[in-house]
Formats: sequence, structure tokens, C-alpha cells
Amino acid sequence: MSTCASSPFDHPKADVILRSSDGIDFHVFKLFLTLASPFFQTMFELPQPAVGTTDDTKDGLPVISVQEDSKTLDTFLRFCYPSTLAEDPSLDSLTDILVILGAARKYSLDLIERKVCQALANPKVLEVEPLRCFAIARNARLKHETMTAARYTLRLPLIPVWFAEIKLITSSDLLALLTYHKKCSIAVEPLLANLDWVKSHYGSESGWSWLFPTQTVTDHYGRVTSSECCARNSAAGFKLWTSAAPAAWWVTYMKETFEMLKDRPSGDNVRAEVEKTIQKVRSAGCHICSSRVKENMEEFSNLLALKVEEATAPLLSKYDLRWAGISPRFLLIDVQPHTESPSITSACASSLFDHPKADIILRSSDGIDFRVFKLLLTLASPFFEAMFELPQPAVGTSDDTKDGLPVIQMQEDSKTLDIFLRFFYPSTLSEDPSFESLEDVIAVLTVARKYSLGLLERKVCKALVDPKFLLAEPFSCFAIARYARFEHETMIAARYTLREPLIPARFLGIDLTTASDLLALLTYHQKCSIAVEPLLANLDWVQSHYVDPHGCRWLFCEKSAKSHQRNRRDTDDCKRSTEVEFELWNTPPVAWWVTYMKKTFKTLRDRPTVDNVRVEAEETIQNVINTGCKDCAARVKFNMTKFRDLLTLKVTEATALIKLELEF
Repeated sequence: MSTCASSPFDHPKADVILRSSDGIDFHVFKLFLTLASPFFQTMFELPQPAVGTTDDTKDGLPVISVQEDSKTLDTFLRFCYPSTLAEDPSLDSLTDILVILGAARKYSLDLIERKVCQALANPKVLEVEPLRCFAIARNARLKHETMTAARYTLRLPLIPVWFAEIKLITSSDLLALLTYHKKCSIAVEPLLANLDWVKSHYGSESGWSWLFPTQTVTDHYGRVTSSECCARNSAAGFKLWTSAAPAAWWVTYMKETFEMLKDRPSGDNVRAEVEKTIQKVRSAGCHICSSRVKENMEEFSNLLALKVEEATAPLLSKYDLRWAGISPRFLLIDVQPHTESPSITSACASSLFDHPKADIILRSSDGIDFRVFKLLLTLASPFFEAMFELPQPAVGTSDDTKDGLPVIQMQEDSKTLDIFLRFFYPSTLSEDPSFESLEDVIAVLTVARKYSLGLLERKVCKALVDPKFLLAEPFSCFAIARYARFEHETMIAARYTLREPLIPARFLGIDLTTASDLLALLTYHQKCSIAVEPLLANLDWVQSHYVDPHGCRWLFCEKSAKSHQRNRRDTDDCKRSTEVEFELWNTPPVAWWVTYMKKTFKTLRDRPTVDNVRVEAEETIQNVINTGCKDCAARVKFNMTKFRDLLTLKVTEATALIKLELEF
């Protein structure tokens, strides 16, 4: 039973009724619809049945049923009405925008489409929901709005939390977005490595004296002297002019800001974060710095934000998305019908499939004839069993014959057909074929499911956990296994992806998996990276394992401190580290071990797998043997191998607790 819509869609002089999918009747004027929409204009120009000659009438008005629900219909009809009768509805809800856009395109309502574009490009919406705006704009193929939203996503962490609209985009879209994000992070790194842009802006030390604060003191003799009012940081990388070191709080600000930019490379974040530094300086109690910090740091943060935006802006134009339409997905099972080209002539397959006693021919899509036995196909496949139980035409009564044998046209090419048919034959005639590539795996999995070959599916499972493929293409193995819902193989492949960088290059089979699945995998990867970070931040596990300095005295090369030691090589590699955070039992270890730890954990940050621990250990062993003191060189292989195994165990324990959140 239909009900009437609210005002203004209940006007007594309306001349047509639009009925929504949920049974709400909108009494509207043809004139308004005709002026707003070419779709309705064409509809109403068609000959209309006389009133009363059709059942689709109500109150003497024709009723047109539409597919949209009442909420969607109410929104887009208000755009069709003059503002004296109905105000334009707000498009604040991103949930409704995609539905409204679909209706606008269906009914050729260009004005509404422009309104949707404006809503998606609204800074107030973008600042809060950039990922949702991106997904909606990308799904709707709105290029400008997609690119704008992509830029706003730089405000968020590289790996975002799950959002409902992720289902609107493909995994290729998500990977392209994250690749752009990662490249932006890399693009801003030189701004910290080289501070010439700061010198260029301020000209000289006097141009920003606020960064080198001093206080003037007059003694009781009337002599005026100046001294530093705050702690300074003399680190070489931050010394802009050789005469003085900048305030330590500014160096801290720069380090913290660029650490943030590694994950959120946006100039807007730079502007937003500066307030924290201003408050820290004011709370420190230095009245000289406090009085000037707000004005000067806001100016500096705007300068830095501008430099960040200049560094990242060129990357947006190189953002790799396809705009011609959604790229076709390689769907398993959904094989497109093959139309054989007239130029293809059939040829015989290899000797295994050219047996003179074969009783049927399977012809591949590229014209290769495989002479096989019905019995072998029937025993292996319910599909073929059902096919051959159907009544068959008598030999000679059909054009699809060759040498007196029926010919079945297959959709698979000869390579795929050759691989999967070999599994039908006994091992006395043919060994099971090996998969040369993951393309072969995908093709065979497709036919295995199409022809109900459960045994062949299990063979594919084994191929997906073959180290040959896992080591070379772990993301592809994950995508294939996940699409096929092979739980065990998916989990194994996920572990192997930890060997690769967090954001991979585009890989084979990427669109076999959904954007949600890819996000779950990358989230798992990032959590594993985070899980190993405490191992570097707190070295108690080292002290706990070795108990006391005597247990790992190889880390404290005493000979490196004795210049008179005979046969000592003159090298820096065995000097003690000066970094307090690496001290063990309040004693600094050798510098080469600290270098190893830094390099290893830098690698683990992007590739959190024990294989990288082993690789870095081997490099360190060789470096110490080649360049270290004789004492270290003699002991490094044994001790570093033991330590490598210890660190490997700790990394394994830390990452084993992280679960890949997928449902099967």
C-alpha cells in the first residue's frame, strides 16, 4: 500500500506520480522534471496512454514506479524544484552521496552531479573523511575529486584503519594510493638532510636570532655580558652557521616533525603540530624564548609546510590510476566464451595426447587438438562424467568431428590444457607437470574449479607454498590463495610478504584480492614492524641473556682502548660507541655492534622478518673480519652467530603474537 510523500511532493495540482521502491508516492510536476532532466523530457514526449486506460494510475494521475528509495528520490527531486518551493538538500552524508550520484547519472541530472562533486571537494568534509571521499570519487570516476581527496589522505597514517567505503575501490586503487603516500614521505626526507633552504630564507644568523637566544646580564660593576638562556644542540646536522648551535628545543622539534612526516607527509600536519612545541617552550620557563616562540615558530612552521607541499606536489600528477574505466579483474571460474578465429587451423598436440586409440578430441582455443580417453576424464571429473552421459550425436552426423572422433571446443589455450590434462593420466604415461609460473597456477586453478577437479585444486595448494614462488612472489601467492579461500596457504604467504617492503610494487593477481584483504595484509605487516621496535628501545633482553658483562665481553673490546696494543689495526671500527641508549651495564659496547643493531632495526622497520637479521649479521661479520682489530676479528663469527640466533628468536616471538585478521 503506497503512502504520500511530504511537502512539496503532495501538491494537489501535480500532474504525475513517481512511486519509490519502498512505496512512497511523490506528486510532482512534469514541467520541473522535463526542464531538469533530458531523461524525463524524452519520457514525457513519448505517446502516453489515456487516463483511465491503465492500472498504473492514482487519483487520476499516471504512476511511474522507479527503482530509487524514498530518501534518494526526495533528495534528487528537491534539486529539480525551484528554490521558492524547495531548498536544495545538503549532501553532508557521504553514505548517501554515491546513491544520489547514481540517480543523477541515471536520469541525466548534470546539476546534481556537479553538486556531488562540490560536496566531495568540500574542505570541511575532506579534512574529516578523506579516505571515504577518495573511495566514493574513485568509484564514480571523478578524476579531480579523486586527486584532491588523495592529497588530503596524506594527513592520515600511511596504513589507514578499515573504512566501510573501501569496498568501492579495487586493491589496485588502494595500492596506488599508498604508493603515492609512501613516495611523498620519501620526497620530504631531503629537507631534514640538507637545511640550505633555511639558510636561504633567513639569509644569516642575525635573520633568525630567536633560534640562538641569549640573555643580557649586568654585574654590580655595570659590566654587560650575554649568555645562552636555553640549552643548545651542537649536532653537526643542525648547525646552520658555524658560529653557534641552535636551541635544543628547535632540534627536538625538527626531529619529531620529520619523524611524523615519515607517516603523514602533509604540510597541514606541520602547521598543526607546531603548537605542541610552543607550549613546551613556554612551560620550560625561559622568559626570553617564551616571549618570541609563538610568532617565530608559526612563521617557521609555515615555511616548512610550504617546503613539504612543494616537495610532494609534483607526485600528485604522477599518481598512477587508470581513468578509462575499471580495469578488468582476472576472475577465477568466470571464463569468457571463446570465439575461434577463422584463420586458426587445428594441429595435433604432443605424443601423449595423440594416441591412435583415443576416443575423443579436445580442441584448445588456439587450435591444438588433444586426443584423449573419455574414461580418464569421466573418472576424474564429475563435469565430464555428466557431459558424456548426455545423448551424443552419431558419428558422421555432426560437423564437429575429425578422423571419426567427436571434437569438443574448449575455452582454454593449449598450454593450460596440456598442464591440466597431464594430471588425468597415470604416472606410467606422464609425470605430474610442474608449474613454471604463477600464471600457470592461476590458469590451472581456474579449470580445476570449472571442471570440478578437487585433486587438482590440492595440487595448486602445494604450488602456492612452493618456496620457489613464495620467495619470489609472496604477494601474488597471497592474492591467489586468498581468492581461492585456501586458509593455510594464505597465512603462509602472508608471513613471506614480511620479507618485502611494506608497500609493494604492483604484483601479479593484485585484483584477485579485495582492497579490504590487501589492507588487512598491510596492517598485519605494519603491526609486525611495530612489535619488534621495543627490542631496540630496551636492551634488557640482552642483559638478561648474558647475565653480566663477563658473559658478553666480546661486546667490550678492551684492546680497542689501548693504543699501545701490539698488532692492533688503526681503525675506528672497534672504538666504543658514544650513544648512551646502547650502553649495557652502564658500559658502552663496540661501535660496530651498535652499527649492526641500527642497520638491522632500520631494515626490520620495513621488512620485519628474521631473514633480514641473518643477512645483516653476515655483513657485519665480514666487515669486522676485514677491518676490525685482530681480537674482534678472531671472535666475531662465533659470537655474532650466537647473537644473531638470539635476536632471531626475539623477533620471531614478537611477530608470532600478531594475527592476520581475515575471515575464511
